[in-house]
Amino acid sequence: MGVCHWFESSTSHKTQNLLNFGGFSFFLLVQKTFSYLYRLKTTITTKKIIISLFALLGLASCSQQSYEYETDSFTTKSGKTVKFHALTHASIRIEYDGKEIVIDPVTKLGDKTIDYTTMPKADYLFITHEHFDHFDTLATKQLTGDNTQLITNQRCADMLGYGKVMANGDTLQPAEDFTVEAVPAYNTTQ
Repeated sequence: MGVCHWFESSTSHKTQNLLNFGGFSFFLLVQKTFSYLYRLKTTITTKKIIISLFALLGLASCSQQSYEYETDSFTTKSGKTVKFHALTHASIRIEYDGKEIVIDPVTKLGDKTIDYTTMPKADYLFITHEHFDHFDTLATKQLTGDNTQLITNQRCADMLGYGKVMANGDTLQPAEDFTVEAVPAYNTTQ
C-alpha cells in the first residue's frame, strides 16, 4: 500500500489510490536506487549513509500524513452550520460559528494517535471527568490558547490547577447562542 497507510472508512477511493500510488512510487524509487548503489564500486559506509537517508525520507512522509475523521454537519434553525468531528472514543471536535469546541481530547487511545497541534486552539475545552480516555494533560496543553475557556468537573480542575467547574445539574452559557448543562453519567458493567 505504501510507506505509511491508514484508511478510515470515510476515506474516498480517489484518496486511497493517490496514497497507494505515492507509496508505490517511493518504493520503486528506493528499489532502483539500491540496485544502482550495489552496481557501483562504492564503500559500504557510503551505501549505508544513502540507505539511511532514504529510510529517514520514508519516515518523514509518514509523519506528514494527515488522518481524516468521521464528520457530520447540519444547519441550525438560525442558519449556522455545526460540524462534528469524531476523533476517538469520547474525543469530539465541534466547529460552530467560527468557534472551536473540543470535548475530552486524548492524544493516544489504543492504536490511534491524534496530533492536536495541527488543529486550531480551542475556544471552549470541555473535560467531563478524570478517566484516562477523557482526560489528557498533553492534549489540553496543545489545545489551550490565550482565550481558551476550560470547563470541567472539580477533580480535573484540581489536577490541572485551573478551569471553570461544573457539577451535575449546573447550567452554563459560555456564549450568547449556546448553553451547556451538566448531567450525571456513570460507567457501568451491565
